[in-house]
Amino acid sequence: EEIRMLHEKLAFDALWIDMNEPANFNTNLDPASLNCPDNRLDSPPYPTKTTSLSNNLSGRISDKTICMSTVHTDRANNYTHYDVHSLYGYSETVATYEALQSIMPGVRPVVLSRSTFPGSGRYAVHWLGDNAATWEQMRMSIIGMIEFNIFGIPMVGADICGFMLPTTEELCARWMQLGAFYPFSRNHNSIGEPDQDPAVWPKVAEISADVLKLRYKFLPTLYTIFHDAHTYGSSVIRPLFNVFPGDLQSRGVDDQFLWGDKLMIAPVLEEGAVSRRVYFPPGVWYVLESGVLRATGPITALVLAPLEQIPVYVRGGSVLPFQEPALTTQQSRLNDFGLLVALDSHGMAFGQVFWDDGEGDHEIEAGTFLADVLFAIDKLTVTVQSDGGAADGINLETLKILGFLVPLTAISVNGEATQDYTYHEFLGILTLNLNLPLNQPLTILFSYLPPADSYDSIL
Repeated sequence: EEIRMLHEKLAFDALWIDMNEPANFNTNLDPASLNCPDNRLDSPPYPTKTTSLSNNLSGRISDKTICMSTVHTDRANNYTHYDVHSLYGYSETVATYEALQSIMPGVRPVVLSRSTFPGSGRYAVHWLGDNAATWEQMRMSIIGMIEFNIFGIPMVGADICGFMLPTTEELCARWMQLGAFYPFSRNHNSIGEPDQDPAVWPKVAEISADVLKLRYKFLPTLYTIFHDAHTYGSSVIRPLFNVFPGDLQSRGVDDQFLWGDKLMIAPVLEEGAVSRRVYFPPGVWYVLESGVLRATGPITALVLAPLEQIPVYVRGGSVLPFQEPALTTQQSRLNDFGLLVALDSHGMAFGQVFWDDGEGDHEIEAGTFLADVLFAIDKLTVTVQSDGGAADGINLETLKILGFLVPLTAISVNGEATQDYTYHEFLGILTLNLNLPLNQPLTILFSYLPPADSYDSIL
């Protein structure tokens, strides 16, 4: 009811619930504050490791929170805080989510919570807490994202450029590049710290604009990956060993990650660096922005990465839907689609396009659009699996194929020949203009010499 009253005064779109571990900074430190009794719960014989941490000023398990002997109730049963501490933030998240459903029916609730627990991913966005503006903390955020995806909380990110301590121009530039690929992407710092929004430094503003445009362009890819996570419980941010479990070298890589199994990000994480070593797992890898073939793994390569660039690669065998970016996601959603098709060493690629209204309830069937995209040797097909009207009025404008290494002679689109394409044979990049409804079946045939069945021999 309190949330309803607040919404009547201020029509907010989302709620951020903070300090919900629950936090209480002066527990056991100030006679005028909360002081916990000496009992088996507040002074357990075998306390957790938190009691020995340097920032635990009281040396007790209740440091910065409430007493473990505090009693909670659901009116049917009582629970000690010792038993339900980790469920406090989770329970608040569920209550907040359900309150938003009640006061804004038909609208997808957005709740940002600092305290989470396995299962919170169904209800909440999460950030990794009060980090510091250091290169080490930026690197650690990758591990944090991976862990929370394993916990089933895929909409996660860290405070970009750092929450505590003054950041630097170079650190903030590199962190904005990395943060553009966080599922939850937010630059945020503490009261009393110097401003760190990108406009503080003209160079950082320019770098941020470029990388955020790249994020916005491939939001349809990220959105489709989130659809899989919502439907099947899969992760969004993945470590290399998750996608390549049989590749032993992938198991030791913790400074690279993937969007799903399609896009690999290898950020620069060292001060002053203008290059870095990138491990390419088995398969074919293309540079995202240029489309040029970069490596055939498994191999480790030194790649150039001046301050203006973050190394990002497309895995061969992937299809990435995209839209040209606009100033806001609401505006960019209105733009036509494109498909980036990155062929593997057998001339194959597969992907999906999921789309809905972007703000309604999480209904998988009603009002949604889902299509399979398959490229196999000499044919690309778009097969519509469901069409609830979400893609009405949106065209498939562009098809860009990477790794097309055979001499092209002709293209037909739904049985009609077309010349509306460009082909860079040396680079293996084919761009085809389509301007066809996104929600209609599509078949494109490619003719080239030698015949299609000898594609492997050409590669």
